[in-house]
Amino acid sequence: MKFQARYGASGLQVIGVGLDEKRKLANFSRTLGINYPILHADPNQESQLLRLWGNAMGTLPFTVIIDRNGAVIFSQSGIFDDEAFNTYVLPLLKGNRAASFPTSNGTNTR
Repeated sequence: MKFQARYGASGLQVIGVGLDEKRKLANFSRTLGINYPILHADPNQESQLLRLWGNAMGTLPFTVIIDRNGAVIFSQSGIFDDEAFNTYVLPLLKGNRAASFPTSNGTNTR
C-alpha cells in the first residue's frame, strides 16, 4: 500500500490477485484499507496462473513485476521489501531498464 501511495502518480500500479471468494476479498480490502485494485482469480485456473508467473509451488505472498509493455521482468516468493522495490521497480519508474533481472528461481528474464 505504501508503494502505491508513494509512487502511483509516477506511473506505478499495484494490483493484487485474490485467490478467495469475491466477498471475502472485498471485506479484506475494505478492512485493511487497500489502495489498489484486487482482482479475483478463478479458483479452477489459479494454479495455472501462478505457474505462468513462475510460482509453481503456489506460495503466498508472491510478487510479479510487469513492465509497461506487459512483460514479466521479475518474480519473487515472499515479502517484497524496500530493497527489492528500489532494485527492480524504481528504475522502471525512472525510465531505466536493466538488461536482465533475476527471478526467484535463479533464472533471468529478458
